[in-house]
Amino acid sequence: MNRIYDIIFVGAGISCTYTLVHLLNHFNISVKNGNKLKILIVDKDKEFWTGIPYGNRSGKDSLIITPLKDFIPKADSAFFFSWLKQTFTNILKNDERDASMLMNIWLQKNRNAIERNSWEDLYIPRYWFGLFIKERITGLLEEAVKKDLIEYDLLNATIDDIQKNGSFYEVITDDPMYEIINKCKKVVLSIGSPPEKLFNNRVNNTDKRQPPIFIENIYDKGLPAALKLIRGVLADSDTKRKNVLIIGSNASSLELIYNLGDEILKEVYNLYVISSSGRFPGRIKEGISQHVFIPEHLTSLKKLEDLTAEQLFASFLNDLKIIENCKVDIEYTYLPVNALIAELVNKLNSTEQDKFVTTYGREIGKYYRRAGGEYSNKVTKLQKCRKMKCIQGEFISANASGVQYKNITDATIINLILPLTIVINCSGPGNLETESSTSALIDNLIKSELCKLNSSKRGFSVNSQFEADKNFYVMGPLLAGNVIGVHKIWHAESCNRIFNLTFDLANQLLKTA
Repeated sequence: MNRIYDIIFVGAGISCTYTLVHLLNHFNISVKNGNKLKILIVDKDKEFWTGIPYGNRSGKDSLIITPLKDFIPKADSAFFFSWLKQTFTNILKNDERDASMLMNIWLQKNRNAIERNSWEDLYIPRYWFGLFIKERITGLLEEAVKKDLIEYDLLNATIDDIQKNGSFYEVITDDPMYEIINKCKKVVLSIGSPPEKLFNNRVNNTDKRQPPIFIENIYDKGLPAALKLIRGVLADSDTKRKNVLIIGSNASSLELIYNLGDEILKEVYNLYVISSSGRFPGRIKEGISQHVFIPEHLTSLKKLEDLTAEQLFASFLNDLKIIENCKVDIEYTYLPVNALIAELVNKLNSTEQDKFVTTYGREIGKYYRRAGGEYSNKVTKLQKCRKMKCIQGEFISANASGVQYKNITDATIINLILPLTIVINCSGPGNLETESSTSALIDNLIKSELCKLNSSKRGFSVNSQFEADKNFYVMGPLLAGNVIGVHKIWHAESCNRIFNLTFDLANQLLKTA
């Protein structure tokens, strides 16, 4: 049996949701030839519209990592703040029934700002945004159905492959007994971030002692489930020194540490964090620096006619040296440096822009990783009481006796003797070329050449209409490494960026609807 749709969205996270929001907001014309637009949305998780960040898999305590004024798209801010003002009382009632200690602390700390309706500088629980976006898309879909503009279906399934068959695409699930073949004229691949780097074969028991418990992905069964496992392992262990190793010092690592809470952390003897940088994202500062920083090397590039991506990156590194020598907090230089880089990237020719988005943009981003005080303060507190130790190195392997890693400076192999109770992978997305085999769908798309990797190896090549192939569209983090009109994309993970990208994709879909 075949079911034929006009559009199938593979992945029902924020990239899918905002594309549909824009599409439905403008899809108010008469249906051509009396035919409704038939849409199928498929996701491997039962929770639609939120993806991992804004739904149950991240839990109710996880926060946005930047202030709300920077997180929420400006074009959506009035709508969201109005919704928050009207809905907050009900949200709070629901939360207070089973609020965690972390949520109670957060509410108490921010109660004055909340009562004044001063939301802009708060780092709100992320799932609140998930509630907003679910309510919004559900309302738009119901309205479009009532107007006889669309028909839509939701399918909870894992997609293993998408194949082109003439002018149609066939979306194939992982269930061989599934009798319905879903065919469509257009596909939107909106599956979120690339597959995680995997280390499950690097945690072993070579010394015949009890191996550490290894958690490959804290969001796989949901962060609350991972926290429950960690709590149980620590409670059951009779080891006096219960050491925990976290691989990675990125946003998910910060989120895990915040969510561990004092209740769990008191059971940990030492928390070790290993990463190539050996440091966490910098704390976003609320105040204004007295030192006005002018990036002189980057500024001098404005005079050049034939600027290259390499020159831009080299000048950025030279300005970083000035920042270090002047002992200026790098956080206070973020806005002027970021604005100037954006201006200079627009000066590059198309070839150099491609080089920048596939290589140098991401490298610059490593120096300006930022996080709010709610998360950063927890790390600072643990470091001050010497409960946390950061290791700069490339993780190789671990067992009950310790961890082996490569020194970043001279590539020597170091064996750190360290009894480990738990090892947790928070290393983040990997390279599609090396990690694609962890996703059957991505692996099959690459093998069939329906999608081709761009030079960044973190995204698929698309044209100016977001197409990897005719009528096969890509949206979200897999757009990394592309220049699409005004969009120079070296990462596509922030809500703001996805909002703007999905607006343009929706316009493309409307043109051919």
